Amino acid sequence: NYKFDQKSYIDSDSSKIWKRIEKVTIISSKYNHDGEYENFSLNAASSSLFAREIQNARTNNASPAHMYKLCNEIAASSENITIEHIKGADLQKKGFGLIHSVARGSKNEAYLVLMNYHGN
Repeated sequence: NYKFDQKSYIDSDSSKIWKRIEKVTIISSKYNHDGEYENFSLNAASSSLFAREIQNARTNNASPAHMYKLCNEIAASSENITIEHIKGADLQKKGFGLIHSVARGSKNEAYLVLMNYHGN
């Protein structure tokens, strides 16, 4: 039962919008009871819910700087994630002129964030 709560997103503490799913029911003929499916399913469902919260946020609340902060928090949560970013005039210098030009119409500085997962 998903419900977007704009008030929860406005708060700058991302832990308040990260709603951990606590229970998943798995129906499968290949279920092996070792917890692997449960962990994967819980993480996938929680991540999907978090992404939905972010995509529904208003741009005045989810500014590029705020989104960059969220990306850093996610990257800090795992040793398997690295993060790189380009912002402002550096976008133009590195060949991302379109992103830079579109952002010139905003009061917020543009960010391009690249997150890499180096896992199994």
